[in-house]
Amino acid sequence: MAGLTNGWMLCDLGPILKATVVFTLFGLVPGYVGGWLADVFEFRRGSVLRQLALSIPLSFAIVPICAYLPWRFFSIRLVWCFFALVWTCFLGLVALQWRKAARSDPQTRLGRPAAWITGIAALAAWALIALASLPALRQGDRLYQSIASGDHKQRLPIANGLAVQIQLPLQSPFLNPGYPIPLHYHYFWQMFCALLKLTSGSAAMSCLIAVALWSGFALICTIALYLRFLEGVSSRRWRRYAIAFSLLGVTGLDLIPTLAINWSRRHEPSTMLATVEWWNLQVTAWLDACLWVPHHIAALATGLLACLLLWSETSTEGRLPRPVAVLLAAMALASTAGLSVDLALVFAASLTAWAGFSCCRKQYAPLLATAAAGSLAAALAAPFLRELMANGPTATVLGFGVRDFSLLALLPEIRIFRIRLTGQPLRLAALPLNYGLELGFFLLAAATYWRSRWRNALQGRHSLEVALFAASIFIATFLSSNVSDLSIRSPLVAQFILLLWAAEVLDFRKTLGPAARGALTLLLVIGAAGSALDLILLRFTPIFQDSAMVARAEGGINRDHLYGRQSFDAAEAYTWIRRRTDERAVIQDNPDGWRLEPGLYADRRWLAMGYECDVFERLPSGGDQAAGCKAVKAAVRPLFAGPASSGDFSRLCRAWPLNYVIVQSDDPVWAFRSSWVWQEQPVFANSDVRVFPCSR
Repeated sequence: MAGLTNGWMLCDLGPILKATVVFTLFGLVPGYVGGWLADVFEFRRGSVLRQLALSIPLSFAIVPICAYLPWRFFSIRLVWCFFALVWTCFLGLVALQWRKAARSDPQTRLGRPAAWITGIAALAAWALIALASLPALRQGDRLYQSIASGDHKQRLPIANGLAVQIQLPLQSPFLNPGYPIPLHYHYFWQMFCALLKLTSGSAAMSCLIAVALWSGFALICTIALYLRFLEGVSSRRWRRYAIAFSLLGVTGLDLIPTLAINWSRRHEPSTMLATVEWWNLQVTAWLDACLWVPHHIAALATGLLACLLLWSETSTEGRLPRPVAVLLAAMALASTAGLSVDLALVFAASLTAWAGFSCCRKQYAPLLATAAAGSLAAALAAPFLRELMANGPTATVLGFGVRDFSLLALLPEIRIFRIRLTGQPLRLAALPLNYGLELGFFLLAAATYWRSRWRNALQGRHSLEVALFAASIFIATFLSSNVSDLSIRSPLVAQFILLLWAAEVLDFRKTLGPAARGALTLLLVIGAAGSALDLILLRFTPIFQDSAMVARAEGGINRDHLYGRQSFDAAEAYTWIRRRTDERAVIQDNPDGWRLEPGLYADRRWLAMGYECDVFERLPSGGDQAAGCKAVKAAVRPLFAGPASSGDFSRLCRAWPLNYVIVQSDDPVWAFRSSWVWQEQPVFANSDVRVFPCSR
């Protein structure tokens, strides 16, 4: 963090770009080899553009499960053997394809220039948005993280834990009392980050942003695949592809309630919403989801690819699915389970519904394909699913109830035939308004799309689309989970189908009446403005909250950009820890703090990491409850909460497997000049942070 600059700058762009390029080895090459060997969607005869569009989602489908199984039952060394084989095959295939390309027509081989331009423009636009939104923003000695970093600080320790673990199952990086504590969480996406970190040598944060970039690429490629192979849109019709890609920048009507809420809080600006998604139980905007939860976006791409593979293999009457295609679909579904358990549930329900629709039409190939792929996927994912369920919660995981709607709290009492509407009935009655505000343009476009097509809802490609949409909306509306974000993430599948329908409506908008065109245009503009506002809030809210204007508005003094300076000092300290300490070192900061910088910059394990320790803790059977999260935090807390002595510090270091203790200026102990913080010698110190070694 050395070397101050007066201008604003995005941090670590060089390492991020380096990691992005290196990730080609994991995000493109395995999918190319798998696509060529299986020859799905006529991969071998397809253009280079088609092969690239297939290779990225295929890589996200193949790599997680193929890395997990040898890592789980043998060691990471066998994982590297797998990749060495894949990379060698890729070089051979490229040489073979190069020789064939010399004898073929360049345009036929490469693909249409307009299609290339459309695809590259979409990928470049997403890359620019991600690179402007995710890295920290710095001016001089001030540092500001993106609001989305609040979630990433939980994923980075998991990626770091994977990078130093020879064999799975993964040990928790959030609680290390002296013996392994298993982590019960879907961590296949973090495996990408760990593999990239080991390959590129970049910091975990740079690797995470690079993998998030490629997850967005996978989504864009999946849209192109569905347009080409499900809807039959030729690459000549580049405008349809451009419309679909552009709709990723459109959300619902979140702009309206967000502006209203923030205006009502203008006298308390620190309480304003930092994203347009927080006004309600969110149906997340595409850009917001790609920035906040790229692992769910990756899972969406792999699950949709599995569905498309099964549909393609059974769409011809009397044709049985090829075993190799079923295997690829099973691998994709197994990877989906490790990327996002929530979306795995949605795809399981969707494929079951699609097979049921097909049986009603006396078409049994989809049932056979779904049963085979589902059974094989369950077998492949079984070791990971056992990890998730081991020592899991004893309470019911899934709950049934109507989707919540925050605006109901503002409504007066409602009565129908003298019956007062409250609770679940009121939520049910408000569902049209709830989804109308959340989906906006897309809901109107879907109504327009189906106005003349409803009779063919279960015919051809529509049967798969309806199954995906219906299962997703049903789960989002009536199911919830006390251990995951099922209600928030399950709508992603329905949103994808809505995007395809909306793209077709806009492509043929000239056939619509003036009223329909006007309404769609209005909602489209509001949705695009909502996404733009969301990007602004995610990037600049921390800067705004740290300004003198906010302090004065709330009756305080000019804080002189206190948060930005503290964040810079904390990042400097944890960067020193990452660069100067052993990668297996265990660290500890204030267990009651909620700070971004430790998780983003340290790349180390915790004795007991504040919030994450409580959320992710599940002691193994027979585990020592005295070494559980609450017990460890209770033992550590006095060191930060008051005037602890050097003796207290020494006793803590002897009692626990701890290497470094970090104290910041906002910890209560900092104010006591007679405390251990000012008696012990730090190995690193600046104006806001002191790092102390533990000697045992």
